[in-house]
Amino acid sequence: MHWPLIKNLPHVTNFRFTKLAPYLAVVSIIFVVASGVSLFTRGLNLGTDFAGGTMMEIQNSWSGPHRRAAQQPR
Repeated sequence: MHWPLIKNLPHVTNFRFTKLAPYLAVVSIIFVVASGVSLFTRGLNLGTDFAGGTMMEIQNSWSGPHRRAAQQPR
């Protein structure tokens, strides 16, 4: 594959962080493996958005004007 814009890149660069690339690649692989192990051993945390949540029902015997208004037909 021939890239026409590759000729605009410099041939010699003075980036110092590129010498750390092999070490950082190993660190990256370790993180990927650790996340895969964590995924298969602990599973996904679905949270309350997917697991349901909490439902509370409250009853009272108060018969104030709000309850009477709610019971009237519209």
